[in-house]
Amino acid sequence: MRSSSRNPFWLSGILLLTLGLGMLVSACQADGMQVSLSRATTTPIPTRTPTPTFTPTATITPTPIPPLFLPAIDSPTPQSNPKAIEQSPTAETCSYRILFMSDVTVPDGTPIQPGTDFIKTWRLKNAGSCVWTPDFQLVFVRGEQMSGPDAQPLGQQVVPGDMVDVSVKLKAPSKPGSYTGEWMLETPNRERFGLGNDATTPFWVKIVVPMP
Repeated sequence: MRSSSRNPFWLSGILLLTLGLGMLVSACQADGMQVSLSRATTTPIPTRTPTPTFTPTATITPTPIPPLFLPAIDSPTPQSNPKAIEQSPTAETCSYRILFMSDVTVPDGTPIQPGTDFIKTWRLKNAGSCVWTPDFQLVFVRGEQMSGPDAQPLGQQVVPGDMVDVSVKLKAPSKPGSYTGEWMLETPNRERFGLGNDATTPFWVKIVVPMP
């Protein structure tokens, strides 16, 4: 009778122990599942990175950028052809000069009988830059005047580069010998000019009066 009365308690203890162990095992399995789920959710899944495809693009040539500041350069002022701007010379700027060309009449040393009238003609060229006007004069300078005038008008206009024949009426002296008379041109302002670079040399007439 004691043996059968103790068995229910023993069986109850075994049953309780078995239930406790089962609950413990269930709890452990649940924790293991949570850990597994946690690990499963936190572990990253490696993904394949797609290989990039490069699309060729057109080559762009960079446009040069001009400098912000450029040196100031004065543009040259357009000028006309200097040869086309030739101002007419004035009395203050032009020059007077004679170029002797030839003796038209009575070359040097021509014999002329005493007291004989003759006309001396020189061919002269305007070698200056001023115009000779008709009121310019042929003037006697020195030597033998041979009855010629002190002055006589040129009587015509001669532009630079042109030639003119200048004549004067003279008379051979009555005595035999060699005679020379010197002449020049004169402006209305009484400025005398002649031959040479400095225009100070007169042109002349030279004759020989023979013995009768």
